[in-house]
Amino acid sequence: GGGGERGGRNKKKHHQTAGASSPGSDTTICHYNVLQVSVSAKQVEIKKSYHKLALKYHPDKNKDPDASDKFRRIQLAYETLSNPTSRKKYDAEKRLGQFYN
Repeated sequence: GGGGERGGRNKKKHHQTAGASSPGSDTTICHYNVLQVSVSAKQVEIKKSYHKLALKYHPDKNKDPDASDKFRRIQLAYETLSNPTSRKKYDAEKRLGQFYN
C-alpha cells in the first residue's frame, strides 16, 4: 500500500485595507455591545434596553449628527437579537469569527 501525504499548508491571507474608514463605520460591531446587554441577556432585557436606547438616539429626539447612524445600529441589533433564529445564527457566526480575527 502507499501512504500519501496531504499538503494543507497553503494558507492564503487576505489583507483588506479600508480606504475611508471612519471610527463609526466598523462592520464588526457587536450587537450585544450596541444594546448594552450581556450575551446571556433575556428577551425582556434586550427589549427594555432597545426601547431606552431608541428613545435616546432617535433622530427626532437627538440632534447629534451621529444619532441617526447609532439609531440604525440599535435597530439592526434589536432585529437580530429579538428573533431567536437570527440570534442563534448571529451567535454562531460571532463564535466562528473569534477564530479568524
